[in-house]
Amino acid sequence: MKTPGRIPREQVNAAFYAFAVLYWIYLFAADSLMHQLAQPVLIYPRFDYTFWGLVLSGIPQWLTGSPAVALIFDWGWLACVLGALIFPRRLIFHRGYAIGAFLHFCIYNIYAGTHFTNVAFLMMSWLLIWRKDSLFELAFEALRYLFLFVFFSAACWKLLMGSLWHDGHFAATLRFQVLDYMVAYPESIRTALYHYLIFHPMVAQLCWVLVFSVQFLFIIGFFTKRYDRLLIGLGFAFHIGSIVFANIPNLEFLVCYLLLLPWSKYNEPAKISSGQLEIAT
Repeated sequence: MKTPGRIPREQVNAAFYAFAVLYWIYLFAADSLMHQLAQPVLIYPRFDYTFWGLVLSGIPQWLTGSPAVALIFDWGWLACVLGALIFPRRLIFHRGYAIGAFLHFCIYNIYAGTHFTNVAFLMMSWLLIWRKDSLFELAFEALRYLFLFVFFSAACWKLLMGSLWHDGHFAATLRFQVLDYMVAYPESIRTALYHYLIFHPMVAQLCWVLVFSVQFLFIIGFFTKRYDRLLIGLGFAFHIGSIVFANIPNLEFLVCYLLLLPWSKYNEPAKISSGQLEIAT
């Protein structure tokens, strides 16, 4: 039975784990699963106590050091996704996926020398681990605010660092951000675009201000859900711009836009007009 105003857990479950299946396939194609890291040796946990704690525990070395163990982890992680799709109320699959997402996020970043890669699925893995629907809805709203904060905090960072007031900031950033692409594809249209922006720093800075504006507008979501569809459109425009202008895909964050969809409307019972009621009776 549908309850008006409530978030439909089963529909959110199906949508999220459909994304999770696609993301597992993407990681496989990108050689980014545990068994594809080729038993790495060098680590770069930076100043992250969680990363260092895992390194000292020996868990990353154990998971990646044995091809058999790594394969069991990767396919077990996928099995949790499929299990959650088939049995949405079995919490063991949701919690297993969350543990797998945490370990994959930490271990991949420890060995890849990055810090935030795959963070979107780590965030979203906490959504469906709760037994009570009230806790699920609380987690949904909390993750929604966290996702909005990701964009808004990026805008605040630009303000605090003063990059908006430095005329050549984005042009200078492009010089090292897209250098590899320009060398690999010297005749491409995107290389011509990058060349134009680098040698026209004022135009590049206008693009940077536009990025700031898009990110700053996500503050609207803190006060109302009325414009969530607008935020979805702005977010998609941001990701397209990031790919075209800076060669930064960040496609994993597409799953977070599930938090901006009007799920409660999908859970409302169908309205029956008086004419339809007369015919039915």
